[in-house]
Parts: sequence; C-alpha cells; structure tokens
Amino acid sequence: MKASIAMLAAFIAGHDARAVNNPLNTIKADGFDSQSGGIKTEVCSEGGRDICSIHDRDFVVYKDFDFDSGVAGFKARIATPNSGSIEIRLNSPTGILLGACAFENTGGWQDWKDITCKVDNSQAGVRDVYLIFRGNSQKALVNVSSFVFLKSIVINPSQVLPGFPDRVDAADGELQAPAAWGMPVNGFVDDCEDGRLGNWNAKGISVTENAIDEKFSAESSGTNFNFAFTPGVYINRTDTGGEWRTMAEASLAADIILDSANARPGIGFSSKDGKQWIYVALNADDNSMEAWRKLSDGSMTRIKEYAAATNATSWSVRPGVKYRLQIDWSPYSDGLIVILQDDKGDVIANFRTVIFPL
Repeated sequence: MKASIAMLAAFIAGHDARAVNNPLNTIKADGFDSQSGGIKTEVCSEGGRDICSIHDRDFVVYKDFDFDSGVAGFKARIATPNSGSIEIRLNSPTGILLGACAFENTGGWQDWKDITCKVDNSQAGVRDVYLIFRGNSQKALVNVSSFVFLKSIVINPSQVLPGFPDRVDAADGELQAPAAWGMPVNGFVDDCEDGRLGNWNAKGISVTENAIDEKFSAESSGTNFNFAFTPGVYINRTDTGGEWRTMAEASLAADIILDSANARPGIGFSSKDGKQWIYVALNADDNSMEAWRKLSDGSMTRIKEYAAATNATSWSVRPGVKYRLQIDWSPYSDGLIVILQDDKGDVIANFRTVIFPL
C-alpha cells in the first residue's frame, strides 16, 4: 500500500508540473501564445476581443493543454461573410490532426455563431494547440472569439430518440441511454421539490424548507465532512468487463454555501460494486479543494489537495458565499476534473487528478 501511495504521489506531482491548462475550459481566442502572418485583435461585439485579419495558412498557438482526460469534440465561436475551415493540430502546424471544422457565411464580421466538429479522442499528454486556417487565399477568412474542447458532441435534437440525451458516443456514434454504463450521462439537477434528495445518497445532509420563499434546499448539519453522492457509477475499469465505451463519463454539479470554516461539504460518486466512493470537498479552513477516496471498510485517503496558497492564485473558499462545484469522472483515463465557479458563473479555480483503479 505504501509503495502504491508513493507511486500515486509521484505520478500526480509530475503530472501537475506539466498540466497547465484544461482544454475543457473556454479559451479566449485573443489569449494566444504566438501567431503567424498578420493576425490581429479587435473589440468583439459580444464582449472582450476577437482575433481577425486571418488569411489562408495563418495559425495561432495556445500552449500547454492537458488532454489526458480525453476530448470528443471541438467548438469555436466565429463570425464571417466567407467559407473555409479551421484545422486543429497538436504541437506544430503540421502535427497530429485532431479534426477540422468547416465554416460558412454567418452574416458578417460580427455576426457570431458556433461551429463544432468531432476530434481524435486517442491523444493524451500536455500538448500545444495549433489552429490553422484554410480558405480563399485572396481575402480574410474569419474572426474567432473563443473555442473549447468537448467531452461529448451534440447532435441535432430532432435526431434524438425520446428518452435519450442529446449526445452520442464518440467511439461508434451510437446514442447513449441516460443510465448507460451505470452513469448519469449528463449529470442531473435536483430541486428537492418533493422535500427529498431524489437523485443523491447523502451523508450529514438533509432537505429543509425556506420559510421566506417556501422552497426546499439541501443543507449540511454539523461540521466536518458532509457529502451528497450519486450512486452506481463505474469507478474502475474492471466493472465494465473490458467493454466500456471510451468516452463514457459521469458529470455532477451543485451550488454550495459553507455555513462555517469547519464545514467540508462536497459531492461525488459511489461505485457500482459498492467498494469505494470518490468525492470532492470545499475546505474554507485552509482555502482549498480536496479530492478523497473512501473504501467500504471506512478508510479514507486524500488523493489531492488543491490550495490557493500553493498554486499562486487569488481564488478563495469563504463561508456564506455561493459556489458552484462541478466534477467530471472518466473511466477511460481514470481522470477526475474539478471546476469551481463563483456565483456569476466565472471559473475561479480548476484542477485534474488521477484516481487509479483499485
């Protein structure tokens, strides 16, 4: 066990040293690290700045993105009166081609629309992302305000069968059922309207009614660890019998308010075989987020502590402030991605770690 813990610590330490950016977070196009040609930036009608004056074979570079958790698609926010395509490559303008997004006339240089495409989901590691633009070499092609990589791809809603979510499996293009492989495919939201935690298994958390607006909410009682789990998730690969779909994932999110510095509220997954739980908690006492594994014998191991003080950032976890905590689990890479947002929906901190199968 000690050797396993040492190996885990060494792996995570080495991994975090390289993992700088999360490709699943929206990337502002004007935040490029370098560019070719005469690409410029300008004020965007939707806020911020976009990149413009882009011509055939021009490219922009965004460094140090960690692809270990797997990506299935790419989405960009573009505006153009023209047509062309954006190639997504790794590490160089001629590097591995993840995919290519075609674009058409959106109506003008500030008429914005999203374009999406599938990408190669077999790549891993920390890579530089190159966006190479293709089209008529005689004129400017397109403006881009932002882009993001996707864990799943969205299909036309009219093609979705009743009772199925609006996503497909990246490996074979088949629709995934809501409980495919024991996972909540798109996570879930629980408004507690019936006075119960219908979607969660909770410890130290109860549903109470607000006397002012007569709405129910889930509240923790006491201090220390209080969690809400989603049951029946495949946490290790062996549970699937070797037939898991590569992009299967579980995604959960909850709005959390800490009532004291001693509270440790969190959300997580309990395994299909009932042997372990993985959860992430907010810790106001030392201003951090913590990923934990609990086993059926009651033993607990802190897998990862992500503290503002040790990561040279300005985010904080304070009592009385509403935060949105999101966690994504992928058995394909054993990766756990954690995202913390403020009450405005802005990402203030995020990290990823690896939960090795038992």
